Amino acid sequence: MWLGQDSEFRVAVPDASYKIVIRETVGGDVIPAAFIFPNIVPKSLGDMWHFSTTISRIEKLTGLKFLTNLTEADKAVVAEIKSGAADW
Repeated sequence: MWLGQDSEFRVAVPDASYKIVIRETVGGDVIPAAFIFPNIVPKSLGDMWHFSTTISRIEKLTGLKFLTNLTEADKAVVAEIKSGAADW
């Protein structure tokens, strides 16, 4: 998708954006929530949990690395968790 008229400088608009939220419980457990939000969303999919995914999937799609301060063992576990509303 592009914004701008023919006489203007045109700018590409991404198809989606992502958000990663990490919550640490009082007991020290880490609960991630990862989302990919499309820029055009049907009203029937208004609940944000429809867009829940894993951190690993976002890393694959973006080429970025997250959770770099965690140990490899902890990162492997956390990156594959797909949280739901009940976890929050």
